[in-house]
Amino acid sequence: MTKKPIFVFLLLCCIHLPLPASPGDTHNTQLFQVLFGRRREYERMTADEKRAVQALQYALYLCIDQYNGSGRDYLDDLRRFRVRNLPAFESIDFRATSHGEAGHQRYTHRGWDWQHYDVNLRGYNFQEIWNLRKQLLLSTTDRVFNFRGEEERNKRESFGALLYYTHILGDHIGKDAINPRSSYMDRIPISGYRSNRFGNNLTVYTELLYHLPRLFQEQTSTSDYRFLYSWLNENANKNRQFSTGTSITVEEYAELQRFAQETLDKLIERVPSLLQNEAFFTRAFGR
Repeated sequence: MTKKPIFVFLLLCCIHLPLPASPGDTHNTQLFQVLFGRRREYERMTADEKRAVQALQYALYLCIDQYNGSGRDYLDDLRRFRVRNLPAFESIDFRATSHGEAGHQRYTHRGWDWQHYDVNLRGYNFQEIWNLRKQLLLSTTDRVFNFRGEEERNKRESFGALLYYTHILGDHIGKDAINPRSSYMDRIPISGYRSNRFGNNLTVYTELLYHLPRLFQEQTSTSDYRFLYSWLNENANKNRQFSTGTSITVEEYAELQRFAQETLDKLIERVPSLLQNEAFFTRAFGR
């Protein structure tokens, strides 16, 4: 084989390889398991189902982890997937570091319903950027699930929140004891209480307890819903965020990671069966 055919072959392979997620495949795996459980095999999904899952993965990356010009190919891919009302790439991109004082998490990880991002910081309106990113994710869910009537009015927003907090729990879990610690104050707390200059107390738990009843409003009497809601409610006031200062020890962060993993495990255990009873979900992925 000559050099030119080899180059063409490698180029075609690269075109058809899925774009990498960030970081690695961890967030993608966690999202897949919250949607489908641990028994569903990606390889057994249809081509259309795989394409839909990939679109959700790309949209979540652009919503939460995009910065410094990354992910332009993801946005192009969503356009090819015919997602409507997507923003211009330049309108959501910003310069930041991975962690630290200018770390990207403080501009996208404060909460799905957080409304107090800076409107004039380093030349960026982060509140506007965040609203565009939320709409990007919701527009992608519109394309995948084709929400109808009451679904669009009452479930769409809360489903987007579920996807968002799946990612946030993954960040709290982390794999590196140093980098997650360095930015944990920039992420919405899991539970407990953390004071802030705006006087409110959003946590992953208060948000899930708000959005799950709206997402699964016809299933509040089922055993899966009652177990999950009760478990979250019982843990919502546990001050396990270690948020009394601006630093956290390795030992404290290890405990926080365990708590985040325990919470994610509960979602993986109960949410897939609840989604299987939602018409918008089975239209996209069947039973």
